[in-house]
Amino acid sequence: MKLSLDEPNTKSKPLIMVILVALACILTYYFHFILRTDIVFSQFYYIPVIISALWWKRKGIWVAFFLAFVLIFSELISPIDPLIIQLYRVMILFSVSIIIIFISERIEKSQIELAESEEKYRNIVETTHEGVLTGDIDGTILYVNQRMCDLFGYKKEEVLNHNIFEFVDENKRNIFVEVRKKVLKGEKVTFTPEFRRKDGSILWTLAQASPLYDGQGNQISNLFMHSDITELKKTQEALEDSHSQLEKKVEQRTRELTESEEKYRTLFDKDPDYNLLINVDGVIVEINKALTNLLGLSKNELVGKNFTELGKMEPEDISFILGKLSLLLDGNVIEPFEIRFKDKNNDIHWGLIHITPIMDNGKISYVLVIATDITRQKSAENEIKTSLGEKEALLREIHHRVNNNMQIISSLLNLQKEYVSEDETRDVLQDSQSRVKSMAMVHEKLYLSGDLSHINFKQYTEKLVSDIFYTYESQIDRIRPIFNLENVELNMETAIPLGLIINELVANSLKFAFPNNKKGSITVEMKTKNGEYALIVSDDGIGFPADIDFKKTNSLGLKMVNNLVNQLDGEITLDRSHGTEYKITFKELNYKKRLDLKQ
Repeated sequence: MKLSLDEPNTKSKPLIMVILVALACILTYYFHFILRTDIVFSQFYYIPVIISALWWKRKGIWVAFFLAFVLIFSELISPIDPLIIQLYRVMILFSVSIIIIFISERIEKSQIELAESEEKYRNIVETTHEGVLTGDIDGTILYVNQRMCDLFGYKKEEVLNHNIFEFVDENKRNIFVEVRKKVLKGEKVTFTPEFRRKDGSILWTLAQASPLYDGQGNQISNLFMHSDITELKKTQEALEDSHSQLEKKVEQRTRELTESEEKYRTLFDKDPDYNLLINVDGVIVEINKALTNLLGLSKNELVGKNFTELGKMEPEDISFILGKLSLLLDGNVIEPFEIRFKDKNNDIHWGLIHITPIMDNGKISYVLVIATDITRQKSAENEIKTSLGEKEALLREIHHRVNNNMQIISSLLNLQKEYVSEDETRDVLQDSQSRVKSMAMVHEKLYLSGDLSHINFKQYTEKLVSDIFYTYESQIDRIRPIFNLENVELNMETAIPLGLIINELVANSLKFAFPNNKKGSITVEMKTKNGEYALIVSDDGIGFPADIDFKKTNSLGLKMVNNLVNQLDGEITLDRSHGTEYKITFKELNYKKRLDLKQ
């Protein structure tokens, strides 16, 4: 960053310096010759000396020379202090000038070097064959080089300040979400994303994501390096297709391989999976090295025995596999299945079992059993399930505790009402208690719900309105609640503001719509169409005053309703033709996960 003193226009600098030097001379004359005081007026000399050194570097020493001459000359023609003191001040003046000149030149040199370095690396980034972009933690692109724009097929202005998700199909975005989580933890991640170019074609890249930090160690953005692997990906897909066709050919030639003992034994014995060949009675005919090593028995000890006699499986697993073999012998196709078995140390292993019939003259003569060891995968799966259960329990407990705390607050507000006598204060406390209850009920529903992110809004609304009526118990016999609610599920972000809106509007109707013990009803409706919701709260009371703008009223409750509607990005309208009817249209807010239960 350049020093601010470099900011004045070059033409104005000499004028400024002349003014400063002239002011120094005036001060010298005034204090030295008129006041005849020993006040150290020469301190002002440092201002033009320092500024000249900053502006003109070494040439600025002439300002110091001139002011030093003024200082000494004034002392010679009209002594006040000993000359040695003025010489000492002159030395300090020159020292300051030289130091500032040195610092200024070093700063200027550093700025030049920094600019050259920035230009150098910018040229490298702009001319590299790799696509480079940086984005904030939300995915907004802050910088992109020309190579990346070329890969996308867009101009720079069509990419900058856009979210990376705009260039990715919706079903391909999960990989970015997972990568972003890891980068936020400070990890460097290599992944292969899939983009949609401007012309609609697919772009695959080999990408590396890493965090970028500021000087204080705070993560400010993410750096992504992309290499185009589209052709490689197409080749890989072609190879996979070729591999699939090859697998079919291998299956067709299985019978030929069984006729060639040497080829069969090589394929069978060298397979890292556990291979077992049995006859239709379950007697072991052949077994490969991987399985003999696992069981700790030689081939001679195993061949000729029935696999059920080895003592390496639990009885229920033996019954299960015998059932599969029976189905296979009846001509059914058996999908891969999982089974447990023990190794030589009696440790439990999990295997993914493929059973394939070996045909001879149209009949099954042997069965090939191939077991892939998935013990580690099962262990990891169990750990994930355990972790998921713990996190779900934690989140449920959080909702439970939040609900309890809000219930305590509600109870405290209720108790406080007993200690106040003013009706207005009691009404404020009662309204606050009702609002707390509406929020607490959301957490209660989430705690009891199987889905920790959504609640049944129909059940929630009916319970909420019933509680509001109970709060205003004096109205229960005269006013009837009516519900016309679709059975919808809403997330917490949407449910809480809606609950508060319903609380305010229903409470207002109970308090103001039916004066003089008039009877009537309050209706709450919820409709949905094409992802858009409509909440209608109405009463058949005296109606909302025509001379009041409900969007500009001083009522705290209606202000809160309007703010909550804005929070929902919705719209609210008021119909006074038949009583009072509020209609709020909105869409469900995107749910922001507080806890990722998949981690």
